[in-house]
Amino acid sequence: MQTTVGRPTSCAGFTLIELTLVGAIVGVLAGIAIPGYLGYLDKARLARAMAEIRYIERSVKAFYASSPSDVYPNTLAEVGAGNMVDPWGTPYQYLNLSGGGPGNGGGGGGQGGGQGGGNNVWRWFEPGSAYAAPSGQGGQGGGAQGGGNQGGGTQAGNTGGGQGAGGTGNAGGGNQGGNAGGGGGPTQPRKDRFLVPINSDFDLYSMGKDRDTVAPLTAKVSQDDIVRANDGAFVGLASEF
Repeated sequence: MQTTVGRPTSCAGFTLIELTLVGAIVGVLAGIAIPGYLGYLDKARLARAMAEIRYIERSVKAFYASSPSDVYPNTLAEVGAGNMVDPWGTPYQYLNLSGGGPGNGGGGGGQGGGQGGGNNVWRWFEPGSAYAAPSGQGGQGGGAQGGGNQGGGTQAGNTGGGQGAGGTGNAGGGNQGGNAGGGGGPTQPRKDRFLVPINSDFDLYSMGKDRDTVAPLTAKVSQDDIVRANDGAFVGLASEF
């Protein structure tokens, strides 16, 4: 009896051309999908920042409404938002522009120091780690040029005790109180393209994706900021204001 031996079956596979075509298709789809996904994330972060700014704004206004002397808080910590960070991990920035606060930076050489880095108006709110001096050294200058830098809306003293770090040092007599909170940061309000302040009560904003900013909104580093402007009538990207 004659037996026949069949041919071994060959295993089918992908050719190099087919693999190349599949890779090209996947690359095109990824090139379309990834930018769209990143754009969606940016929009989601923007929406979150705007919502949180509105939330902090309501807290600040509630503080004002409940204050016996109708003053805005000097730091976000006073309204429970001191630890809030924006979607990019940076603390929200706040600046009291009203000048209605008591200003505990020491007064006219008569209050013996006050609270260096305390409740000065026009105080720039930033995390303590951003300051070069350690906490607690506020107000070590002795009574130079009057007292209380911008306390209560005035700008009498300007040089006494500029070593503060938001601390509560009481050294020196009639000092400035740690140079407007000892932050060493900007003390100017946000400004539009005409260099006019965009708010009259307080500034509140996120420094945006690049985590950097300067006072004028027209500067490149400020374009991605999410700002509160026109005393709350506008909240959105600085580039759209």
